[in-house]
Amino acid sequence: MIALQRAIRRVKNGKDGLVNIFSDSKSSLEVLTGPKTYHPLAHEVRRDISETAAEGRAVRLFWVRAHAGIAGNERADRLARRAALTKRRQRTMIGSAVVS
Repeated sequence: MIALQRAIRRVKNGKDGLVNIFSDSKSSLEVLTGPKTYHPLAHEVRRDISETAAEGRAVRLFWVRAHAGIAGNERADRLARRAALTKRRQRTMIGSAVVS
């Protein structure tokens, strides 16, 4: 959910009219697209999507199968694994190649 939030906030700061965001987190996507949620982060993400849409830009969310050899998804998994194993926190810029 945090990765989706970061991607959508990046979209909010951009100028693209249509943005596709791919995620292998089916549960996060179901929470975001479901009729009701009590998850506070999901409310924030939904608000960000609504604000982006109000500016005339569209955000489309897509589910991709994990560990299916999709280059961008595999790279995102490697970055997440590395971050999880790192004891100290560090900021990592997410390039458009990962998001694309």
